Formats: sequence, C-alpha cells, structure tokens
Amino acid sequence: MNTVYMDNNATTRVAPEVVEVMLPYYSDLYGNPSSMHTFGGQVGRAVEEARGKIASLLGAQPGELIFTSCGTESDSTAILSALQSFPEKRHIVTTRVEHPAVKNLCESLDKLTGHKHRITQLPVNSDGTLDLALYEESLSDETAIVSAMWANNETGVIFPIKEMAEIAKSRGILFHTDAVQAVGKIPIDLSQVPIDFLSLSGHKLHAPKGIGVLYVRKGTPFVPFIIGGHQEHGRRGGTENVASIVGLGKACELAARQMHAENTKVKTLRDKLENGLLARIPELAGRRPPDFPAPARETRLLADIIGGPGPLRLRLRPEDLDFLPLGRELSPSADANFRNLLGEIAARAFRAAGSACLAAMVKGGPLGPLRYAGAEACDEALTRLLLAAGAEAE
Repeated sequence: MNTVYMDNNATTRVAPEVVEVMLPYYSDLYGNPSSMHTFGGQVGRAVEEARGKIASLLGAQPGELIFTSCGTESDSTAILSALQSFPEKRHIVTTRVEHPAVKNLCESLDKLTGHKHRITQLPVNSDGTLDLALYEESLSDETAIVSAMWANNETGVIFPIKEMAEIAKSRGILFHTDAVQAVGKIPIDLSQVPIDFLSLSGHKLHAPKGIGVLYVRKGTPFVPFIIGGHQEHGRRGGTENVASIVGLGKACELAARQMHAENTKVKTLRDKLENGLLARIPELAGRRPPDFPAPARETRLLADIIGGPGPLRLRLRPEDLDFLPLGRELSPSADANFRNLLGEIAARAFRAAGSACLAAMVKGGPLGPLRYAGAEACDEALTRLLLAAGAEAE
C-alpha cells in the first residue's frame, strides 16, 4: 500500500543519508564511547564530530550541547535546573500556547509544590503573536526562568526570541526556548541571541526519534536532571545513543545545506498558493496572515477557509485551484516541506469536517485513494482535501 505522509510537524521520515551513516554503529562500530580503549575511542570521536555539526547549525560551541533522549527531556532539564539553581526564585513565565512538554511541566510544578511556584502563562493576540509590553510587565525579581517556544507547532507563529531574551537578560533572568519546530527550518545563531537554554528534537528534522539536545550557554548555572555516570561531562548520565547522535549530526548538516532552498523555493510555492486563494475567495478579504515562514501562513489562512469564524463553508471545484504550481523541481527537503503545508491543511480539514471526511480520504471512497508523489501530485491532493472539507462542512 502506498502512503502519502503529510504531518511533518509531528515527525519526519529519517533521511536516507541519515540512515546510511547510522548503520555502522548498529553492527561494526558498537563500542562504548566512554571506553578508554581504541575500539570505544573511535566511537567517542564520532559522537564529538556529530556534536560539532549540530553546534555549527546553531552557531554554538560544541561544549555547550548536551545530548538527551528528546525535546521533552531537554525542556524539563532546563526549567528544573533553573529552579534548583535559584531556589529563592519561584516564579516561571511562559505562554498559553506552549507545547505540553513545557505547559504540563509548569502546571504540575504548581500543584506538586502546593502552589509554592507561581506560573504566569502569557496570552497571545488574535494573530497568535505576543504582547512584548505585557511580557516585560510579567517579569519580577522572583522570576527564575522564562520559557517560550521559538516557533509554534500549530500556528507557525515565530516569537521574537531575541528581543525576549534580551529583556530577560537585562533583569538577570534565565531564558529557555523550545526550538523543536525552528531548528533546521530558519537560521539560528546562538552567538547573537542571548538565550541560556535551547531544546531541540532530532525527529523533527529527519533524524531518528529518541534523540534530543539541550543547549546550555557557557557559564549558565546548571543542575543535571538525570544523575548517573560521567557522560556528557557529568551533565547527563547514561550511555550515549551513539547511532542516533551520529544521525542527528548528519541531519543538521543536511538542514544547513538545504535551508536556503527551504526559504526560497518553498516561499515561492507558499506565496503562489496564498495569492491564488485570496484572489478566488472574496470572503478572505482582509484575512491575509502575517508574514510567517512557510508553511505557517497557510495554516492560518486555510483555518479561516475551512474552520475559521463562520466557518466559510466553501465548496471549491478543481478548476478553482488551477493556479497551483505544477511540475516544479523541488529538493527532497523542499518537497517534504510543501507536503508539510498540505498536512496542516489536512489537519484543519479533518478537524472541521469530522471523521467522515477522514474516512473518505483514507479509504479512497468517492474521492479515490490518496497515492501521490511529488509536487504536482500535491496539487491534486490539496484540491481533494479542500473539496472534501467544503462538502463535509455543508
């Protein structure tokens, strides 16, 4: 059975180049990277080489990176470290739209400590952005850490992390960002952004699941979350997941190489899609979203089409979408990003249209089976998604 996957914000396929570099560490190169002998030493060098590649993508120093099991572990480690480093400070500032890895941790801390920790969850504006004045007002001498995601996994909104970190730094407050949805998609240079902690997860950028990184700026107070051996210079116990670390290093190398295409070719696709929809759907007048990177804007625009205020309850014909780009040559990464855009559309369509629409799309039904590959096929997939959503919404 052929499957078209359109949910890259949830997880990505491991890139073939990543699989290739990982395989030797499951067979011939199985030594412990912490071993003192040559067999283990060569594995340890591979771990450090991967660390260097990841640091290069982030604009960080290799020694500032700690390998973890996932983004969630990285988030927990950063926030709990700040609270233990400054036990007299019991205030955390975050936002209402954080990933559960941050949101649920903060809410649990509030309950488990008998409300001894005060949590401020900042609201967002109607377009998903933050009010920086309100953010600054929320900070106090009791604030131990601010935790704000760099890019939102649902709306695609990118928070002004540099400005937020500078404000926190001026108040002597630690700053953490969950950058799981940003790393590899937009340029990040931590030498120019004064954050203290950054979390990333490998499976969001074509590396395997089960590997993450926590960036800890040199000189930042730090208390380990997982206590054990001397791994990661005593900052995170447990034998390193070597194959996945090597894979993540390769994935970051690929991301750095393809980022320009992601932010040019995919932007062209996004703009063509958006302009075509705006031109053909009068009800969308005045609803042009902010200039978020692709695929974020279409997430918001098509939320209005399918399930926004109203909803608009549109029934589009295939000819209504003849403006979509056909036959474009895309890199595998750019094509995946375009598919990701369609995944966001699908998620909104399924949410608005309900399980009947989902069943029709999965089983084929009157719409035919979903078996596509390449950008041209994505055009047809988009047409069918919008047709299904419009039909079911009525």
